[in-house]
Amino acid sequence: CVPGARCGRLEVGIRMRIEQETVQRAQGSLPKKLALVTAPNKEKKAKKGRS
Repeated sequence: CVPGARCGRLEVGIRMRIEQETVQRAQGSLPKKLALVTAPNKEKKAKKGRS
């Protein structure tokens, strides 16, 4: 990619599209729906009860 180009956004879009297609194919062969598991936000990761 050329510096200053939007290659990162394109790569993320391609990755998301592949994930969506994979989930759709898997759901078609399973009796129950699949749920995508995502990592928790780093901002909300603070430990409770400690100061």
